[in-house]
Amino acid sequence: MMDVKITTLKMPIEQIQNAILTVREAHDKLIALEGERAALGAVEAVRERAGEEGVRRRQIALEALDERWAGIVSDAQAAVDAQARAAVEAIDAQVTPNGADIIGANEGDFALIEHGLIMNADQLARILAKHDNVAFRIAAARYAADPARMWEGFNFLDKENSIREFSEQVFSNLKIAAGRPHGPAYMQYADTPHEYSRIALAYGLANEYTASGGDKLEEIYG
Repeated sequence: MMDVKITTLKMPIEQIQNAILTVREAHDKLIALEGERAALGAVEAVRERAGEEGVRRRQIALEALDERWAGIVSDAQAAVDAQARAAVEAIDAQVTPNGADIIGANEGDFALIEHGLIMNADQLARILAKHDNVAFRIAAARYAADPARMWEGFNFLDKENSIREFSEQVFSNLKIAAGRPHGPAYMQYADTPHEYSRIALAYGLANEYTASGGDKLEEIYG
């Protein structure tokens, strides 16, 4: 069969990249707040140096730092959630057929599939290459999978669940990482080179990761 020029399902690399950058920015801000907190000194040292008034001022400063910390975490987690929703929408758009995909200029070729007039896998591949959309992919996959044909290479949607699970795992942990700058989630999902390619491989998505531009995630780490 000819080389089919239809892309596999794309992984939400752009949304993941945006979320990683958000988490890393929040991390830097939180580390800076930890420095400010340390600069306030231990309570006993402050009491010895400035008395109870100094302790009171220190407590006010601590409360202000806590408020800033909570705001940074809240904003970062909201941003990660937004990217997670965008990722779901991007996946949905690739697997949800649109009626416009089978009418107009597409109608004639779709009728060939409907009426069983495509005689071999090469013909199906050439027709499908002209119509890179969800409806044609679904129709082609069913046509090729018919027991009378059993043509390989047309099951474009078989990785949907894996991509969704990969995405859910990543965004869930990035949201955790946004509030824990020293936690394992931050280290794994925002500070470990090649981690995403490793996870993609574990999900059986190595090809999809590469085809989706996964190298962009590797570039984050320099």
